[in-house]
Amino acid sequence: MLVTLATGARLAITDEQPTAAPAVVLLHAGIADRRMWRPQLAALRAAGFRAIAYDRRGFGEAPPADAPFANVDDLVALLDHLAVGRAAHLVGCSMGGGLALELAVTAPARVASLFLVSTAVPGFTPSAELRARYAEIERAGSPEAVNQAELRLWVDGPHRTPEQTPAAVRELARDMNAIALAGENDHARPPDKGTLGRLDEIAVPVTLVAGALDEPDTLARTELAAARIPGARRFVLAGAAHLVNLELPDEVNRLMLEHLGR
Repeated sequence: MLVTLATGARLAITDEQPTAAPAVVLLHAGIADRRMWRPQLAALRAAGFRAIAYDRRGFGEAPPADAPFANVDDLVALLDHLAVGRAAHLVGCSMGGGLALELAVTAPARVASLFLVSTAVPGFTPSAELRARYAEIERAGSPEAVNQAELRLWVDGPHRTPEQTPAAVRELARDMNAIALAGENDHARPPDKGTLGRLDEIAVPVTLVAGALDEPDTLARTELAAARIPGARRFVLAGAAHLVNLELPDEVNRLMLEHLGR
């Protein structure tokens, strides 16, 4: 379903369960779209939550922007459009986790809790090694070559080959990222880099999850966030890389529902 927001965005959403149920909003990674949350949507629905997942502009079924915009403004507008009350529980992966953190420090009254998977942290400086990998990806050539390079970085991780990565996870990620690469544009405002310096202001329950097979910067970001956010908990799960929720859905669902029950 496509909805048009006050910001002018047309976003594709999945909105499940009665509106009176507690709202959980799921924010996808930069190589994905809302399909990455299928295992979590099913678990949330079974547990009685209102589960909302959406494609940001240029991802999945949402058309790209044709003018400057901010993802955090779209998120607030979506909460208003769907009549989500004062606060929502946010579940975010990678870039989506960074968006959740940005909202938590800029509009804390809109956030009830944060469950962050392989999260980005706006303001975190990438290592020289990761910057070099980004440069390699930019030189990869064709869209499919870029896609495969990004899959090797994020989905496979540095500790395994493509053949060692679950095939279904890799194929879904390849399809989602192909759409993301085609829809990319320069209209999105960068996330607020001041978020990093304000992590200690977050006063809601926070759980962070990372995959032990992920690239080192992601593990460093989640460790830093856990150290700076008061009361935050961090779990590193063996046997998965960046898309932990797709590789280990049962374990992530257990942690997510336990977090929401706090």
